[in-house]
Amino acid sequence: MKASLLLLLLATSPTEGLPPLSDTSVPAPRLVLDKPVLKAGCPDTLTVDFISGERGYMDNVTIFLPKGMRVRKRDVLVDVIGRGSVPLSDLDRQSIGRTGMGYPFRSVGKGTLRRHGARRTISLQGIDLRPLNGIDIRLRLCNLKMRKRGSYVLRARYTPGMAWLPEGVRGKAYREHWGIASDVGETALTVCGKEETVPGPPPLQPWRTFPAESFGIVGDGLSDNAPAINEAIRTLASEGGGTIVFGEGDYLTGTVHLRSHVWLRIDGGATLRAISSLDPMEDTWYADNSFLAGSSKTDTTPYDIPDNYLTKQDLGHSFFHNAMFCAVRAEDIRIFGNGRITGDGNIVKNNEVAPSLEAIVRGDKMFSFKLCKDIEIGGLSNGKDLWYDPLRDEPYYLDGDGGAILDTSNMLDVDQGGHFVVLATGVDGIRVHDIRCGRLSRENSRDILDFMECNDVEVRNIYCPATGDDIVKFGSDCALGFTRAGRRAKVRGIIGDSNCNAIQMGSESADDMTDVYIDNVWVTGTNKAAFSISVNDGGSVQRVYMNYGRTGPVHHRTVMERTRSPFFFSISNRGRVLGGKVSRFSFTKEDGIPRDELLVTNVSVGHITDIHIKDVDVRSVYAGSRFRSGQWEPYRDQPTSSAIVTGLRLPTPAEITSGGEYALPDGEHTRYITDISFEGVTISSEGGMSAESTPAPPELAIGEWNLRNLEVQPAHGLWVRHVAGFSMKDCSFSSKRPDSRPPFFCEDTLGKIALMEKLP
Repeated sequence: MKASLLLLLLATSPTEGLPPLSDTSVPAPRLVLDKPVLKAGCPDTLTVDFISGERGYMDNVTIFLPKGMRVRKRDVLVDVIGRGSVPLSDLDRQSIGRTGMGYPFRSVGKGTLRRHGARRTISLQGIDLRPLNGIDIRLRLCNLKMRKRGSYVLRARYTPGMAWLPEGVRGKAYREHWGIASDVGETALTVCGKEETVPGPPPLQPWRTFPAESFGIVGDGLSDNAPAINEAIRTLASEGGGTIVFGEGDYLTGTVHLRSHVWLRIDGGATLRAISSLDPMEDTWYADNSFLAGSSKTDTTPYDIPDNYLTKQDLGHSFFHNAMFCAVRAEDIRIFGNGRITGDGNIVKNNEVAPSLEAIVRGDKMFSFKLCKDIEIGGLSNGKDLWYDPLRDEPYYLDGDGGAILDTSNMLDVDQGGHFVVLATGVDGIRVHDIRCGRLSRENSRDILDFMECNDVEVRNIYCPATGDDIVKFGSDCALGFTRAGRRAKVRGIIGDSNCNAIQMGSESADDMTDVYIDNVWVTGTNKAAFSISVNDGGSVQRVYMNYGRTGPVHHRTVMERTRSPFFFSISNRGRVLGGKVSRFSFTKEDGIPRDELLVTNVSVGHITDIHIKDVDVRSVYAGSRFRSGQWEPYRDQPTSSAIVTGLRLPTPAEITSGGEYALPDGEHTRYITDISFEGVTISSEGGMSAESTPAPPELAIGEWNLRNLEVQPAHGLWVRHVAGFSMKDCSFSSKRPDSRPPFFCEDTLGKIALMEKLP
């Protein structure tokens, strides 16, 4: 028995004085049920999705339940734009994530259940629906018992609240008349008798395989297969899932929209190539690069409108649909095999993906996952660990007995991924493994794997000969319209070269990142740090262990070579959170030179704590990435830095000379990095400097968060500043050229420093 689905399409008109959007920009608001039929007298759970598209904040949505649909308040769960499910009565107590002090919107919204005789309404008031996160509101009606057979109609009313259209902001207009209530949709539920048979959903069987050609997908190197691939995915998703197998051939495609329980297998000899007409970015207003928060010491523009979540990270992080493969609010997706996926020059790698409203919109990422669960991308796993042969400049697998397996044809080849090969934001459970990044082409390559506010991440056996930005990156930003923490990550067998950092935690750090375990890494070159922890936006990084065997056996010491700095652990205060504010102040910096710059006024400084590094050999310390030159070059005069562990000292209120009162919310103006240990670390630096020419670097300002901003350090091995609780055991530092700087320099440290080292 099937239920009819009745949708009243909302007729909208443009906001007065603003141009209308195209007819295809925002879907018509609608209600969707997860099941069309219930049995009378049988308790069940019904999921009701309200999808409005891009809107504003302080919006109101009312769901009118039909007569006979009885539900108690404690049995109603609500999820607003993917923040997580909570009881309706607790909605006003749900965390809104990290914000600046004084942010005017202090709750996700308010939820009420009202009775009107025999009918009930669920009312959600004052909610923020701005980010297009797939499903705007998900209601779960638990313990629902329908007593009588029949057809029941659920209706929704939507009332936009406050428009976010500040004067001077470049962007697109919204569709609604703000504040005008609209009945946006209705859907019918059928209730049948107990004795009737109700067909359930098809059994999940994503492992069923279907050759791509059976869906009209052709590997002729000429046809755009995106329509056929997307239709195949829709068909399989409606039938319980399945695996589309791409056999030998050259498959061109635009944007592929991934769905739950549908897998893609790319066999050896198969190549999937992006074409230039990837999907545009989601419909929204946006700002150009000058709007990036915290990129200037004196420009307040990105902070002038604190609610603008798009200014808290660059455009690549802020949009998700302009990708070769995209999934939003989906689960159980696999893309695997030993073929090749390439952007083929049609995925760009910079923030100019949409520099103006008139620009040609282009894709800037290969894989984009937003608020998804249970994702896997990788080759054909053989259960072995990947390691590196520097003489061959090739990876190999360990056979378990100390021998080498040179055959790596089981790995998935990806290249020309643009800004990101993988951008995962708000994903729970993602596994990326056995991938060769850029082996066949090093063009159009920036970040490889970015995990933003993700939980339960596993990265294993990644080989990257050279790329433009981080190989593996963990962060937390505001791209979802709210912040959330990222927890539990295992990283193992990373081999590669980066024009930036090999492994990075931060710099977007609006929320916390905890419990990250890293083993068996070989960094062949970087122009920044081999391993960077950069906390800039008020969040914290804690419980990080390198080479402690928490991902599995440690089979080799980690190797770092040709890296400008082996370790760069730093704190600044850019305040890129919702509601972050800055003011311009004058004060005198630590060396007596006056400063005139921005200071964040309502976001406390973040934390780095409980970081433990063990068994690392740093063989050469200079900016030696081969990303730009194509080949590694020996040290001449390239930039070089010591290992750096530095907290942050901001001026105290007494040190401010102009700009008004200055005090951070928690009153702490010096943030110490705490509980740091190095064990069995050897660093061989280039040397050739003198202590007289290397005073302590200045503190980092808002527009300074990079390694280069700390100039030259007063130690050739390890420089430590603003640290409480530091220990070092069985470590050694040496320089290849005479250097009058000490191997280890420590300033402003609290507590006893345990040094059990092997200094030359």
